[in-house]
Amino acid sequence: MSTTEGLEAPLVTILVPCYQYGRYLRNCLEGIFAQTIIDQISVEIIVINDASTDNTDAVMREFTDPRIHYIRHDRNRGLCYTLSEGLTLARGKYFTRIDADDRWKPHFLEVTLPELERYPDVALVFGDVAHVDEQGNIINEESTIARSLEVHGDRDFKGDRFLSQVGECTIGTAGVIGRTEAWRKGLPFPKCFTWESPSDWWLNIMAIRDADVYYKKGILGEYRMHSASMTHQQGSVDAVDIEQTTIGAINEAFSGVNLKREHRLARRMIYANAWTTLGNINFEKNRGKDSRRCYANAVLWRPDYVLRKSIARHFLSSLLPRKLYEKIKKGVKKMF
Repeated sequence: MSTTEGLEAPLVTILVPCYQYGRYLRNCLEGIFAQTIIDQISVEIIVINDASTDNTDAVMREFTDPRIHYIRHDRNRGLCYTLSEGLTLARGKYFTRIDADDRWKPHFLEVTLPELERYPDVALVFGDVAHVDEQGNIINEESTIARSLEVHGDRDFKGDRFLSQVGECTIGTAGVIGRTEAWRKGLPFPKCFTWESPSDWWLNIMAIRDADVYYKKGILGEYRMHSASMTHQQGSVDAVDIEQTTIGAINEAFSGVNLKREHRLARRMIYANAWTTLGNINFEKNRGKDSRRCYANAVLWRPDYVLRKSIARHFLSSLLPRKLYEKIKKGVKKMF
């Protein structure tokens, strides 16, 4: 693998973090080299193996392209450390990350880079991301497109998306590229990040806090759904870590930001929705006082949420003994 010392800075840095994804890594790298303009622009490809014990090293030996810089950790450092390392090492004007289990569409770089070059006030350019199964078969492209139609309309979009991104991660990791300096605004990761899955959400938020985004209509990448993905592992994450990371990140995102009145109203909804989601997570895990505390916080931010049937139902249900709750739940299902 190559070293970057003494080389001219590339236009684009591509980071590929990999932990136990050797079985997908070849497909990911092939997707990078299949980019329609990969040989027309200067790129560096940083692959960071976070101490995998699978066949990642063997797969990497198959790729001898001098543009690849391969790093192997001697012990598992975690996703936040790996992303920080990649961003710190990046020499490109633009930076993009593609996880080892995901894959780009061949035109990803071709359609996104021109928008970054055209609009200096744009920090990130992104498109839609299709969900695929372990074999790479598309499983719900329609729902992804439907969500984009709802948010952006049936067209490209340029503008402010800070508040909407804080409220919901709508920028898929497998379909976004941005200015390296914009991404670095999210470093170092806040101490609240005891749950690493939303690291991309955090970096996106900080990159666009004072800059525009450009949404490019169409599917630009593929996010692989499988049992080892972070999305599927959320159920095993401690609710305390999810709460600490989520609320802490929102607090940090709004720190020092001067919001207009209408934006302050949006902020209240963001907090209320976050606490509602945390209440639902705690309800599913233990139905105890933590779920009631989260629902109460949601109502503090938005008093009208007390009228939401789901919140009221869960709040009251959490007061019941589990056996009684399950008995009532079964009885209601039989009625309908």
